[in-house]
Amino acid sequence: MLLLPLGTTKFNVERSFSTLNRILCTKRCRLNAEHLRHVMLLSVEGIAIPDERNATADNEAAFNKLLDKAYTLWLQKPRRVTDE
Repeated sequence: MLLLPLGTTKFNVERSFSTLNRILCTKRCRLNAEHLRHVMLLSVEGIAIPDERNATADNEAAFNKLLDKAYTLWLQKPRRVTDE
């Protein structure tokens, strides 16, 4: 009586494998296990991102602020220099 129906478990496992196949591709095949777990959690249980075509001025301002912070952080990361 206390067991979940088999269909529920099968669906969750299949959904997890489908998510994993979407995330891991040839360009992202080197994710470590911890990063992969976080990306899968975001993909499966993350918040819905609203359509930017319906964005208000406040949404656009918040997005631009976030984008500026991310870009500033990215610029601070050390870069690998290659000899050409």
